Amino acid sequence: MRKAKRWLDLISSDIARPATPTEEALYEASLIIFCRCFKGAGGIRQRPLKPKQVFSQIQRGQFELLKIIRDRMVAHDEQLASATVALLIRSKEHYALDVLSSNFSVPFSAIMERKYLIGLVETVLDWLDIERHKLASDLKSWFDQMPEDRVSAPAFKLDIIEGDPFRRGT
Repeated sequence: MRKAKRWLDLISSDIARPATPTEEALYEASLIIFCRCFKGAGGIRQRPLKPKQVFSQIQRGQFELLKIIRDRMVAHDEQLASATVALLIRSKEHYALDVLSSNFSVPFSAIMERKYLIGLVETVLDWLDIERHKLASDLKSWFDQMPEDRVSAPAFKLDIIEGDPFRRGT
């Protein structure tokens, strides 16, 4: 999630200009990483986050919309709004001179829902920080309640070696 936040922070906040290809890639990569935190990551022993634990009801609606956008626009390249337009160029006498066609698609950076991603990433990071502090507090309490003979490690000695023992040649 921190990686998604770092990438989003690299994107210009100037919405008056279109995103560069690099910024568009950062948006899409952030969206993929964000959504991955709520899915089981095959083979990795991490539990996915649960949207009901992290988000308010309104934020859960935004999250569901981002999942649809991720699935359609990014993962499966099915544009939510796309078109192929043909343009017939005619002479004054109405003869067909040429036919042009163009494909139009909307990048993720151009839709308003991208703002949801920025806000939800920050919400998740705040939630994770609170949960991390709770867990640290619980671990400290558990450790403090252990009998002293189970808490302390046997005494040991460290010998400090002068110089760099890994340097070659001396």
